[in-house]
Amino acid sequence: MVTNRLLIDIVLPEGNWARDVTIMQPDILIQVEEQMMLDDNIAALRITIQGSGSKQALQILENNELVQFTAIYEEMGKNIELSIIAEGMSILHKSLKKSAQILQTPYVIKDGHATWTFLTDRNGALKVKDALKEFAIEHQIIAFGAHRDTRLLTPRQRDIFDAAVYNGYYDKPRRITLTKLADNMEISKSALCEMMHLIEKNIMQNFAEEVRMMSPMG
Repeated sequence: MVTNRLLIDIVLPEGNWARDVTIMQPDILIQVEEQMMLDDNIAALRITIQGSGSKQALQILENNELVQFTAIYEEMGKNIELSIIAEGMSILHKSLKKSAQILQTPYVIKDGHATWTFLTDRNGALKVKDALKEFAIEHQIIAFGAHRDTRLLTPRQRDIFDAAVYNGYYDKPRRITLTKLADNMEISKSALCEMMHLIEKNIMQNFAEEVRMMSPMG
């Protein structure tokens, strides 16, 4: 079997706790570190809330009627790591069961959207797509291609990359400045700038040939 990486943007359905929290507090993102279904509608999850509005998001989450239990592990600046037990997982769980594919963790949730990753072959990718369509889950395939076993970014670099992307640093026009992003990450602007250059270098070097293949010469 040829293993590929399938990356999908999922529009979380109404009645999902993460949709409610990230739409009500759009300046944060939630990273789901681990999750386990307790039954067809309830899941236990370990999550990290990241961003300047993390404390407000925690209050929204704790007051959400779908969230049965919360336990904070650690608070580090603007990041809060905790475990929760939440309802409203039925449609997403059914689609995953139907596809018979394993959802990779961690994955990120922002503005009511989840970014899901699967390591699978072409047939498995079709099963995921068909299952999402069957359960009327709005989605868009972002990428499907060869999986690299080597780590592209360190966990810290991944945190910075996620924060930059989901806070709009690479949008045009930019929705956040480097200074503000550094403040959100609680590191100096110079340190963040150096890390961003290293992240961009790693990405450019690893994907340069794919960019050439997909882009015509002038």
